[in-house]
Amino acid sequence: MGAASTVLLKNVNNTLPLSSPETMALIGGDLGPSWLGPNGFEDRGGLNGTLAMAWGSGTAEFPYLIDPLQAITARARQDGTDIDWWFDNWDIDGAANVATAKDVVIVGINSDSGEQYITVDGNNGDRNNLTAWYNGDELVKAMAGNFSNVIVVIHSVGQIDMEAWIDHPNVTAVLWAGLPGQESGNSLVDVLYGDYNPSGRLPYTIAKQRSDYGSDIDYVDTDVPPQTNVVYAEKLNIDYRHFLAEGIEPRFPFGFGLSYTSFNYTNLNVVENGGEEARKRDAADQAYWSGETGGNETRIGAFMRDS
Repeated sequence: MGAASTVLLKNVNNTLPLSSPETMALIGGDLGPSWLGPNGFEDRGGLNGTLAMAWGSGTAEFPYLIDPLQAITARARQDGTDIDWWFDNWDIDGAANVATAKDVVIVGINSDSGEQYITVDGNNGDRNNLTAWYNGDELVKAMAGNFSNVIVVIHSVGQIDMEAWIDHPNVTAVLWAGLPGQESGNSLVDVLYGDYNPSGRLPYTIAKQRSDYGSDIDYVDTDVPPQTNVVYAEKLNIDYRHFLAEGIEPRFPFGFGLSYTSFNYTNLNVVENGGEEARKRDAADQAYWSGETGGNETRIGAFMRDS
C-alpha cells in the first residue's frame, strides 16, 4: 500500500528509477530511525526520525517500523553501492560534507499534525504553517545549491509549500510518500528502484502559496492552548473546484502523478451533458503503456468544464 500510494511529482531525465548507483548519500532526519523507537511518543505525539503516522487518539502502536535508512542500505549492499548518511537537519555543513562527490543525494523532509490535545513543537494539533519541519526547506536548498542530482522524499500529513526549491534544476526527482506506515522504507525502495511503477495520484491540490487555498486556519487568541477556527465560505468550491473557479494555477493539481512509463488512451467515448450514458464506462476505452517498467494506472475520474 505504501508503494501504491506514493506519488511521483518530478522526474527529470528519468532520474528514477535508480540503477545501482556507485555512491549515495541519505540526508535529513526523516530518512532515519527515531532514537526513541517507533512508539517513543505517546499517541505518536512527537516527531524524531522518519514520519510514518500522524498523532492523535486514532493512532496505533507500531509492531515494527522499517525506516528508509534500513531499507535503502539493504538494497545498497545488494547493488554494491557505497552509502553514507547525515540526519542532523540543522547542521548544513555536516550534510554537505557527507554528500560531497556522491552520485545520488536523497533528502528526506516531513511535516506532521494531529489532534489538538497534543502540542508538538508549538503546533497545537493543526500545523502553524505549510513549510517543511525542522529546517527541511533550507536543507533541500543547500543540497540543491551544491550537488547536481538531488532526490527529495516527502513524508507529510498534507500539502506543503515547496516553491523555494521545486523548480531548482538540481532537484531532479520528488517523491510524495505521505504517511506509509510500518513498511515505510520497503515501500520507498520499491519505488526508488523501479520494482513498483508509481501509480499514486494526489488526493488534493498543492498550491504555489498558502493564500491560494480556499480556506485557512484562524488562530483565535484564547487561554492556552489557543483555539483554532476555520471558516469554510467556499461552499461547493472545495479544493480543485476553488482553483478552477478563481482561475488559480496550482503547483500540482488534484489527481497529478507521474509514472516511469508512457500511457496512451485510445477508443475513448465522450458523452455530452452527462445523463445515464455518461455514467456507463464504455467497454471500448483502452489504455496502453510502453517501457521496460510496465504500468500501474490509477483511474480517479474525469473532470470537464466549458472553455
